[in-house]
Amino acid sequence: MSGSWGKPLTIRSELSPASPTITEKNIPDLSNRVILVTGGGSGIGLAFSKLIYSKNAIVWISARTEAKAKTAIEEIKASAPKSTGELHFILLDFADLPTIKSGIEKFLTNSLRLDILMNNAGVMSPPDKSKTKQGFELQLGTNVIGHHVSTVLLTPLILETAKVSPKGSVRIIWTSSIGGVKLSPPNGGILWDDINYEHTTSGSHNFAAYGQSKAGNIYQAAEFARRYGSAGVLTASVHPGLVSSNLSRDNRFEPFFMLSRIMAKPAIMGAYTLLFAAFSPELEQRNGKYITPWGRFMAPRDDIIKEIEAGESGNGYKLFEWCNEQVEAYI
Repeated sequence: MSGSWGKPLTIRSELSPASPTITEKNIPDLSNRVILVTGGGSGIGLAFSKLIYSKNAIVWISARTEAKAKTAIEEIKASAPKSTGELHFILLDFADLPTIKSGIEKFLTNSLRLDILMNNAGVMSPPDKSKTKQGFELQLGTNVIGHHVSTVLLTPLILETAKVSPKGSVRIIWTSSIGGVKLSPPNGGILWDDINYEHTTSGSHNFAAYGQSKAGNIYQAAEFARRYGSAGVLTASVHPGLVSSNLSRDNRFEPFFMLSRIMAKPAIMGAYTLLFAAFSPELEQRNGKYITPWGRFMAPRDDIIKEIEAGESGNGYKLFEWCNEQVEAYI
């Protein structure tokens, strides 16, 4: 990794984000660039897919059902009828690990490159004790472990693409959240003694477990930067902003999320944050760092930064290796 983290993320900074500096008006033509957007069928992922398709990109979106993906593709096409790009979909259910490899194999069979991997799919605050098909806490399993599987499977193609692409153009972006900073467990963001929240009995499990998963995404971006930055791959974790989407469909009106609904901006604003992560030249000097609305580098908590900077003795490395152990049968 390189460059400074920036100022600490605060609620005050959340209330007054600067105007986006990268929009569809100033990104280049994306003809022949291949971009895979997980969760591209709705919300911020859909808005981001519209923006890059309007610039003639070859866009692959993932969704959990074929019907949802086809509906999204028709909406994307209608939003940019003059585009010369392409739209494809793969079925991925990040809460069911065996489905991921078959979906990624379809992509690998049909694409010779991958310029940007936008790890955007996710779940937030499901009913208490929700599990993936393999028994992981649902938010950890979907937001962290499932995306670890798909990203590891795609990494060889990403590395090959970086060899023949302009410097700084090949990227892996992880959609995190303010929750990774404000809601995750203290002392490193990961509750290693009860990572699936099976035995914790005090308070609401959902918000701490969600925060843990989003802190996990911060670690994943930093660790992939540490491992693959020298090969020309840039990564970032992104808090897109408080925007309208179906991610919070299961929330039960707790104060934090009531506030987020009141403050919510249109999904396209969150897409502009993703656009910044995908195309800003600033990332070349800040590989692996954390981006906030609507395109600013800011610092997560000190304890999270300390774990990242600890390298192989920190939580980034530990989480990567722990995920490898959990998903060995599905890679």
